[in-house]
Amino acid sequence: MNTRILHSILLLIYCFYISSCVAVRQPKSWRYRQLGSETESTRPFIGINLKKSTTLLPIPLIIWEVGSSRNYLLDIDFHTENIEYKQLDSIRYEIQNLDKEVLASGTLPIINGELSRRSYSPEVHRAQCTTQPIIALGNQRQELIGTFTIYATDAKGQKALVLVESVALHYFKARFGSFF
Repeated sequence: MNTRILHSILLLIYCFYISSCVAVRQPKSWRYRQLGSETESTRPFIGINLKKSTTLLPIPLIIWEVGSSRNYLLDIDFHTENIEYKQLDSIRYEIQNLDKEVLASGTLPIINGELSRRSYSPEVHRAQCTTQPIIALGNQRQELIGTFTIYATDAKGQKALVLVESVALHYFKARFGSFF
């Protein structure tokens, strides 16, 4: 056996026993995150990922994320410091390429959109939620532009809107995560 292969195998076994190391591969996605100056204001922080739904495929020492759908879903990270919203109900989206050609649009219900306090940051109300994988984009490998309207229920039980207009969705494809 080649010594390079033997050393690699021994290193992986050593990492596994010492620190439970895991490598992760993530599929392509498009990401939007608010800039730091906007999170310091009274507006809620919103992060939106347009990605395929995945299933974890456990292999010894490696967890591999495998796409389980041909279509994309919206993964939403929404948090605010004041108790302004109770729940995120649905999201209207319009996704365009850089030439302003509309690739997909529609309205999707949000799954698990209740805002709650987290034990690690009790001053922040947060919802990490998704939609169904219904958005068909084909094989895109470019930056996209998204316009989103989040329909929410506020703390008083009334309907509210949160607008995210014409933001750049940056293309992202992770290879392997680090060993930890």
